[in-house]
Amino acid sequence: MKLISIGKATFDERRLAARFLHGLGIEIGPLHVPIEVDKRCCRVKYIDRLTPVEVKNRFPELKDENIVSPDIIFDVALDGLSPIADNSLDFVIASHLHEHVPNPLGLIKECYRVLRNNGVLYLAAPDKNYTFDRDRHRTPLAHLISDLEKNTTTVDEAHLADWVTNVNKKKVPDDPLEKDRLFKRELDRSIHVHVWTWEDVAEFLRYMIIHHRITLELCEAYLPKGVKDEAIFVLRKVNQPPDDVILHFDSCLETLITREKAMETVINLFKGDGSAGQNLSEIREELKDIRLRVRELHRFYTFPVRWFRKILK
Repeated sequence: MKLISIGKATFDERRLAARFLHGLGIEIGPLHVPIEVDKRCCRVKYIDRLTPVEVKNRFPELKDENIVSPDIIFDVALDGLSPIADNSLDFVIASHLHEHVPNPLGLIKECYRVLRNNGVLYLAAPDKNYTFDRDRHRTPLAHLISDLEKNTTTVDEAHLADWVTNVNKKKVPDDPLEKDRLFKRELDRSIHVHVWTWEDVAEFLRYMIIHHRITLELCEAYLPKGVKDEAIFVLRKVNQPPDDVILHFDSCLETLITREKAMETVINLFKGDGSAGQNLSEIREELKDIRLRVRELHRFYTFPVRWFRKILK
C-alpha cells in the first residue's frame, strides 16, 4: 500500500521519492508495478530474469496484470549488474528487490558501482512487521556480512525451511524428494530470502558507508507509519569522505524519523487512534522542531562540512 490519506489529502510516497530521479536509469524486477517516474526527465530501462510469459506461468495470480517487458534479461542474484558498465547510470530503482537476493550487500555495491557521481539509488524494502514475514526472525547484519564475504549466489535450505514454516505455515516434508520439489517450487516463485524492519535497512546502509566506502548520501526516507508495508530510502552517490557522509546520514535520518513519527501521529488522529496524551498543540511543537532541523540540514548543502559540525554541537 503506497497511498496515505489524511483527511481529504492523499499522498503517494513512491511518486514523492521518485522526484529525485532524472536522466538514464534502470529498474530491476518491476513486474506489474513499476515505479512511476517523470518521463519528461527520465529514461528507464527495465531488467528482469523472466519474460512476461514466464512470469505469468510461474505466478498464475498475475495472469491478468500488465507485466513490464524487460529491456535486458539476466539474473541479478547470480550476475549482479555485471552487464552494466561502471559509472554509467543516473539512477537505479531497486523496489522490493533486496529481500529476494541471497547477497543484498553485494547488490548495494553493484548499484553503487554503476551509478555516476550524484546518481541516485531508490531503495524500497518491506518491513516484516507489516507483511507475511511477521512471524520470521529478522536477518542479523552479521549474516548479511557473511553472505557478502562469501559472495553468496544461492538460497540455502535454512531460508527455505523458514519460509515454508513461518509464511506458508506448512511442515517441511521428511521425504527428500518431496522436500526438494517443494523447495524448488518456492525458489521459482522467488521467496523473501532475508527479513528486516526499516531499522535493519538503515543499519546495513550505515555498515556499507563505514566499512566499504559506499558513499551514499541520504536524501529522503519514507517509513511504514503503520499504514503501509514498505520503507523507501533515496540515496545519492557523492564524492565525499565516508566520515562526512556517515555524519550527514545519521543527522538526516534522525530528522526524517522525527518527521515520520509526527506524520504517524497525525495519521492516527485522523484514524481515531490518537493517543490521549498527545494533543494538537504538542504535534505543532513537533512540527516546529522538524522545520528547524530541516533548516539546519539545508545549511549542509550551502556551507562546508565544518559548519555542519558546528550546528550539530
